Amino acid sequence: MTQSLINALKFMKRRALLYIFSIAAMAVVKALLDVVTSLFVNHTYSLIENHDLSAILPEAGKDIFIGMVLILIWRFFTIFYNNEAKRATAALQKAVYQKALLLPLSSYESEDQGSFLSRLSYNINKAADVYGSRFRRVVSPFLSVIVYLAAMFSLSWKISALLLAADILLLFLNLALNKPMEAISQKLLNTKAREASTLLTILRGAETIRLYDLKQSMHDRYASVQARWKKEQTTRNLLTAVLESFNSGFDLLCSVLFLGMGILMVNTGSIQLGELVAVYVLYTSFHFHFLQIGKYIPELIECLVYMDDLFAFLQLEEEDTEGAEKIMLPEVQTSDTQTPIQLKNISFGYTNEQPIIQNLSLSFERGKMTAITGRTGCGKSTLLKLILGFYPITSGDILIFGKPLHTIGFEEVRKWIAYVPQEPYLYQASIAENISYGKPGASMEEIINAARLANAHGFIVKQPQGYHTIITEGGNNLSGGERQRIAIARAILKDSPIILMDEATSALDNESEKCINDFLQSSMHKKTIIIVAHRPETIARADAVVRIA
Repeated sequence: MTQSLINALKFMKRRALLYIFSIAAMAVVKALLDVVTSLFVNHTYSLIENHDLSAILPEAGKDIFIGMVLILIWRFFTIFYNNEAKRATAALQKAVYQKALLLPLSSYESEDQGSFLSRLSYNINKAADVYGSRFRRVVSPFLSVIVYLAAMFSLSWKISALLLAADILLLFLNLALNKPMEAISQKLLNTKAREASTLLTILRGAETIRLYDLKQSMHDRYASVQARWKKEQTTRNLLTAVLESFNSGFDLLCSVLFLGMGILMVNTGSIQLGELVAVYVLYTSFHFHFLQIGKYIPELIECLVYMDDLFAFLQLEEEDTEGAEKIMLPEVQTSDTQTPIQLKNISFGYTNEQPIIQNLSLSFERGKMTAITGRTGCGKSTLLKLILGFYPITSGDILIFGKPLHTIGFEEVRKWIAYVPQEPYLYQASIAENISYGKPGASMEEIINAARLANAHGFIVKQPQGYHTIITEGGNNLSGGERQRIAIARAILKDSPIILMDEATSALDNESEKCINDFLQSSMHKKTIIIVAHRPETIARADAVVRIA
């Protein structure tokens, strides 16, 4: 776990030094405040024993002044610490969220989505506790006990040594729980991911659950995960209870040791009563902070398990969107004879054992609409995603306007392509905003014009707030055909030279489909259109038909 902690601090970069220094300053200054209090007690007892009561008020005034200065310093560094802890937490959250947007599409489909959800919610909060409290709760007591020990040994090394030996024994007993705590934390992390995955299954399959009466089955599945979580959490609570029992038992033992040895040393005259009381005042703080080391190390380790999981996530390979050359769209459209899309002997499979597309070569010409047909599962939709660079081809090459896809770069190529999937996703935003994603900054006039061409304007103006109506997450407050028309309007607004449509009109009525087909045909002189289709009417309008076996 040492390396995990080092990685967590490295993540803060240069600000880690200010963060650590603030924690150190807070701990030392707070401990010095306790030392000032104990010394005041010692001086007071000495003045009382010497019947010099007139000196008590000046001594109290001096110690109060020193204490106020220390409190101000402590507060100053507390502000620095809180600011750096929040800054590091925000940076970690930003890094994880950005990473989630930069992974290849295959990562989202192969990775358990429950793990994704858990990382972006529960795991990130647990990991952020390293910065917010757990690291400080281990470091601060360690520095504090050094200050306390120096003061205690200066008053009475014999009592201090005895008490230190007892506390060291207790610390080792605390540290013995580190390995079990780390193991149970890893189990809790995995179980939390399974819980999130189960909840996603229930939410997304609500219709199927009701249709096939799977309520009890889903309940049992979730209850099973919850039972596992409860069992593992019970084990964690048991380890924590054992730790606290050790601490409470040693509290009593150390008090008895201190009382017995203190009485003996006062009677023999080897220590003054004021010094004994001052040692006890210091020991109360020393013992509390010393035990905090053992108590919070397992908790720090637990949070570092989640931190390790996030760092592993941050190390996942990102999608390589940058091309080898900086090629912009105008550069590749200078020649009308340049073929927009060429597939040269490409092969692809989601696994090496089961190829979907093998040695396929095709050309898609400018100003033509090509319909792709074939049996279910033959790779029609996959072919469009390969053109978009969503998946890496196994072999062959994809040329866009004569340039290899990897040379141009996926990010640039996707600017040239408007893509409408069969099940388009709509965000929880207004209808106008969802359409405007096709062209950020588009005017309302442009948005409405695109909606008209997609035959969407009619139903949009009938919505409660028209174009400003908020769509629920995923577009569940719209019909399938309405969602498709909004997605098509978005693609029309983008005005790209290449249009890819994957069964994009499957949920449309005849009138809407006719409007969209009329638009596509009127735009064909300057665009390359590829449509995955089953409807004979749509296929009949195409200039070319490609059947994939």
